[in-house]
Amino acid sequence: MSERYENINRARSPLKLGALVAFGVIAWIGGMYGAPWIFFVPIALGGGLLAWNIVFGTDQHFIMDEATMRWGTPKTETVVALSDIAKVVIKDWSDSTDFVIQHRDGRLTPIPSNAGPSRPKRFAAALEARGVPVEEK
Repeated sequence: MSERYENINRARSPLKLGALVAFGVIAWIGGMYGAPWIFFVPIALGGGLLAWNIVFGTDQHFIMDEATMRWGTPKTETVVALSDIAKVVIKDWSDSTDFVIQHRDGRLTPIPSNAGPSRPKRFAAALEARGVPVEEK
């Protein structure tokens, strides 16, 4: 029996909260030493975007068990039965990896990069362990 493969990106992770605190500390130190206003622009933009993501961001997940592959958010989830998959094509680029599912009836379903697996080699091994052919380009 194969183990469950999952990759979950949480919108409110301790790492993001720690980064937000770090932005605040850097801004405080800049204020203590009288830094010019231009110093605070990237801190305000980065901290603001991070705060927006923490407050309004949604969790992304990619889960593969013995019978299905699921990805998306809790509200919009895509489910594909492993028995319906003819093969999975993995294309590795320098900055990202693309995953495309080819169904037995010829349809193609891309897995979005923000919801896809983070470790392509481990994902390919998990697919092959479940009897799903993998084509790497």
